[in-house]
Amino acid sequence: IDVAGHGSLKFLNLTRIDVEALNGAIGGHARVAWKPALQANVVLDAEGLDPGELLADWPGSVGFTVRAQAARRGDQLVANLEDLSIDGRLRDYPVQVNARGAYDAQGVELETLSVASGESTLRAQGRVGDTLDLNWRIESPDLSQLLPAAAGRISGEGSARGPLHRPRAEVSVTGSGLSYQTFQLQSLNVDANVDASGDQRSVVNLALENGRSADIRLKRITLAGEGTPAAHTVALNARTSTGNADVNLNGGLDNPWQPDQRWRFEFDEATFKYPRLSSWGLAEPITGMVSAARAELARGCWESNKARLCVQGERTTAETSGEVELTDLAFGYFRRLLPPSTGIDGGIDLQARFRQPAHGQPAAKLRVQTTAGRVASVVPAREAANGGAPAGSETQATTLLEFRPSEIDFDMSERGLALSVALGLAEQGNIDITAAVPNGEEPLPRRPLQGRIRTNLPDLSFISQLAPDTGRFEGHVTGDMRLAGTLRAPALYGRSVLTAGQAVLHGPGLNLRDIRIAVVGQGEEGMDLNAGVRSGEGLLNVNGAFRFAGGKAPRAQVSIDGHEFLAFNAMDARVFISPDLEVAATTGRIRVTGELHVPRASITPKELPESAVAVSGDQVIVRPGEEGAESADAGGMKVSARIRLIVGPRVTDEIGEQITEKLDEPPVYIEAFGLTAGVEGELLIIEGPGEPTRGTGELNVVEGRY
Repeated sequence: IDVAGHGSLKFLNLTRIDVEALNGAIGGHARVAWKPALQANVVLDAEGLDPGELLADWPGSVGFTVRAQAARRGDQLVANLEDLSIDGRLRDYPVQVNARGAYDAQGVELETLSVASGESTLRAQGRVGDTLDLNWRIESPDLSQLLPAAAGRISGEGSARGPLHRPRAEVSVTGSGLSYQTFQLQSLNVDANVDASGDQRSVVNLALENGRSADIRLKRITLAGEGTPAAHTVALNARTSTGNADVNLNGGLDNPWQPDQRWRFEFDEATFKYPRLSSWGLAEPITGMVSAARAELARGCWESNKARLCVQGERTTAETSGEVELTDLAFGYFRRLLPPSTGIDGGIDLQARFRQPAHGQPAAKLRVQTTAGRVASVVPAREAANGGAPAGSETQATTLLEFRPSEIDFDMSERGLALSVALGLAEQGNIDITAAVPNGEEPLPRRPLQGRIRTNLPDLSFISQLAPDTGRFEGHVTGDMRLAGTLRAPALYGRSVLTAGQAVLHGPGLNLRDIRIAVVGQGEEGMDLNAGVRSGEGLLNVNGAFRFAGGKAPRAQVSIDGHEFLAFNAMDARVFISPDLEVAATTGRIRVTGELHVPRASITPKELPESAVAVSGDQVIVRPGEEGAESADAGGMKVSARIRLIVGPRVTDEIGEQITEKLDEPPVYIEAFGLTAGVEGELLIIEGPGEPTRGTGELNVVEGRY
């Protein structure tokens, strides 16, 4: 930085300004006077600036010119932007920006604003102040020219006129092939003509088609509204992969744009449909109102078959309160989510109330009650003819799981907290949970917590009937754990164990034996996990510690070790593994280290899998340097791994010494489509957040014949 000039108690005159920055140079001069009145004048020129030094996504070389003046006239500040121009290249696109305008007490006069990047342009001109008179237009055949993370084509124009607080606005925008990060949209259409003053009727139409937001597919979403502030209607229709919605309301503003304005509304229709579940629709219209001091939703109910869900709520300056009531919801409502040929009987009722004072502790009550019921395997009677279905019956049901009436009660207030859970299974056991926080002077989260969790499930065979890929599941669970500590820092003592576990998994062809899982509460320190399972002649052990002490972020440390554990046992593949892995997890991060040894395996496919013939329709291929090249965990847990994969016999032992022992036949071999060969070697697999998976080492084909 090189600056020269002179000044006094009345002014500062910088005759030379030279700054080297961002691999470029900025030069110019400026004068500021504050007596007898504020006056300023600045002239700056720059060249060769690289914004990529500060913003990695914006590399390039640009220059700019600034000519501006400002002064105080009476008690008002005025300014004039005589010239602002930017010229150069950013991200390999030619960039040009031009702007001229002025500022005074009435607002900003934008004589011209023009932004061009590649073939994309944005233009605006007009006035922004107590009164609006603004026009704008955007044309972009490729949005990536304007924004690195964006793509697609967009064209639009609009205007805003009239008083700032009650303007008239017109917008027309169309787009296609749009995307930004995890959001994609094949088609966008917006047409709006809104007069907030109410002198003219307003119309708004929005349509989105064939989009995706993260894992949610947006098939079609439309929003249509028309009317005036005093009387208007809005219709929303949405079709997505997570469900459909159809909402129609009419509303009106009382005393529009005044401090005591109030919006009244009435839902004429509000229908929601979730995949594979029956829809919920309004039993009758619901009314409500919203103002600065108060909001209210009158009691309204949705119905689905015989089930009824009712809600109501209110907000005032003193408190917020609400109620929810669910009655006669049959468990059969969820039947389509269960495996095929599975039926379920029984039902559930729910009542909930909450109150949140503006100053004070929240209060809530919840009561859930279920009837007696059962889960059954249901087959057509003709399929059970040998079993002797009753004459004339269409189906025959075999009870898999029978449960008794159960209750959940929760009560929270300034007096304390109480929770009671009693889940009863007719023959398969029960789960009972109690918890309480007593009255006291301390805030509720800091008061002592007392409770107990008792579990007795002597027969887990019903799991195999509920999980279609499980041929058999056996074992029993017992547990007695005590709750202590506080709500802010709970502590768990005691243990819960699964013993004598066995399972048959059809998919990988496994017969798991001697399954044991023990969860041990260590009080304020957290919990320990000890588990083991046998498959084939091998054993797999999992031991872990989960810590929550000291108000620190939760963390977990899990070790996985085993010897020749049969991990896959299908007709065309048998794979044995001997893992020695460590998994460390904290909030938002998982790290896996260690060794995975495949001592034996046989791979004998008789035909190519479908994925070898064609790429899946929902698969996205991302090439290095393209947007989205980050690892798939970027939006959730950040996963890092450093795993040594050993295939076949060890080449080196644990301390790196060469092993010379050779086997007569390769323990890991492939026999497919005329090729018979052994495979052996080692790879070091490394993965980091936002980085592609890497591997170093070699896998060798030995004793191959074709």
